[in-house]
Amino acid sequence: MDHGMELEHGILHHIKGYLFYTYNLYEEAEKEQNKAEDLFRRNNHTRLLTNVKSNLTLNALDWGKIEDFEIYSKETLDLLEQYPNPLWSRRTYYTIAKYHLGMENFKEAYRWNSKAVAPLKKVSLLRDQLEHNNLQAGIYLGLKRIDSAAHYASLAYSMASQLNDTLQLIQSQEYLSEIEKLKGKNEEAFSLLISAHETRAIYNQTAKTNRVRFLNADLQLNNLKRERREALAEKSKQQNRVMLFGFLSLVGLSVLGLQALHNRRTEQRLNKELEAKNLSKNKLFSVVSHDLVKPINILKENLALYKNNLISKKEVLGSIPQLQSEVEQSSFTLNNLLYWAQSQMSGIKSNPKQTKLKERVSISRELFSPEMQRKSLDVACEIPQELDVWFDVNHLDVVIRNMVSNAVKYTPKEGKIRFRAYDEGEHICFVLTNEGDKISPIIINFFNDKSPKTDSEKELEDTRLGVGLKVIKELVLLNDGRLKLKHCKKDGNVLVIHIPKAETLKAIL
Repeated sequence: MDHGMELEHGILHHIKGYLFYTYNLYEEAEKEQNKAEDLFRRNNHTRLLTNVKSNLTLNALDWGKIEDFEIYSKETLDLLEQYPNPLWSRRTYYTIAKYHLGMENFKEAYRWNSKAVAPLKKVSLLRDQLEHNNLQAGIYLGLKRIDSAAHYASLAYSMASQLNDTLQLIQSQEYLSEIEKLKGKNEEAFSLLISAHETRAIYNQTAKTNRVRFLNADLQLNNLKRERREALAEKSKQQNRVMLFGFLSLVGLSVLGLQALHNRRTEQRLNKELEAKNLSKNKLFSVVSHDLVKPINILKENLALYKNNLISKKEVLGSIPQLQSEVEQSSFTLNNLLYWAQSQMSGIKSNPKQTKLKERVSISRELFSPEMQRKSLDVACEIPQELDVWFDVNHLDVVIRNMVSNAVKYTPKEGKIRFRAYDEGEHICFVLTNEGDKISPIIINFFNDKSPKTDSEKELEDTRLGVGLKVIKELVLLNDGRLKLKHCKKDGNVLVIHIPKAETLKAIL
């Protein structure tokens, strides 16, 4: 609720509280005035707050709640001292004077009613003047100043008749009756008293009827307010349901759209990956089929020549070393292909164990020793005997064989190959360097994950080198290792593999 609306509600509660007071419904009046007070105080509206406090003071006095009257009157006087207001000053002074009159403290009542004269002149309201005259008559009557009391009572009677103010009329009649009695005019006193009682009886009956009508009207008003609130609440609920349905529909359509887009992109990605894998597979099987056919064709040709007596037995035996080399190379390539195919289809499981790195390197070196001798390669192994790695032994053999195979193949005659390893703490750094031409940047990028795998696979210059590197990479990663391929002027091609250290893994396990 904004500032202006709160003030309007406060004024409505204030007016309603005063109406309750006029029908002697003091409890209801206090509740409404308290609501108004809360709203005015919240909005720092001192003038209206003073009005409410003044009404609460009068309501408490007529209700007979003297303690509340004393509290309210003090708060009202404090507010008036800070923010003077003629109308509410007059009414507050009047209420306090009325209290002292009821307590028969006539001098104090006279003092407070006299204070009301100055603001009364500024207000110039007949009804306020009527209340002042009647109260002044009562005070003078208490002070036994009969003539002054008669003067003000007569003024009050005349004004009450003119303004049709029944309560003030009754009060003035009662004062005049008392005055006549003090003067010894009992008949006039009795006549005025009877008139006052008859008027009060009529007033009470009328007031009772009006009070019932007022309460019924207030009840109907509250019912209308409640029905309106309920109607607005129901309308708001319906609007919220419509908005919620629309929102959920929009969200649902958005989710379906996003899911469809995601599915389409996933399908496109999978199609690209499948296309790349098929291309790679075709290249691999093309090379493998060529490598497998080559030794078979050599054997087939030699047997045909020998059968037709075109070559001797000695010549057949002389071709066996070449045939053996071709078969071993084909077997090695086929083995790599099988590992790669297994990783692509069902996956490879690792069973790491503690093993000596130098021993596994030595075994692989022996396999390629004839080719190393044929090319007069300078091969050095600088691996400490005590270095133990945590790696699947079969996987480690495949990795090292591929490393040695590529190094031997691409190192020129009389070139150098170096195996080195050293302790890095949690890992063993295994390094292979070989002289020779720089490996294609495409292969280096693929190996170091600097370009998409599928793009690199399409452009590998040598498919047998490609599948060997793929096997190395997948097996090293499977065994929690890291690797890097690079080329430097001093050492040539450098393959670095960080292998888990056996002692570290055993300590963790």
